[in-house]
Amino acid sequence: MTLQTAEELLNLWIAADKAVALGQSYKVGSREVTRADADIITEKINYYSSIVRALSAPPSPRARTVVY
Repeated sequence: MTLQTAEELLNLWIAADKAVALGQSYKVGSREVTRADADIITEKINYYSSIVRALSAPPSPRARTVVY
């Protein structure tokens, strides 16, 4: 996964969290729509945040590539 993809997915899950905060479900006519579970959204935000941090971090000084 690229940093750009991880950031895009993180932003989508943050937007989902905001939508749930405004209302877990809503009705349009006779149809009712329920948004995703808030706990799952929190898990996804934590997951993609950790990926973004890992991909953004400078390389470890211990990590070296050796070419023979």
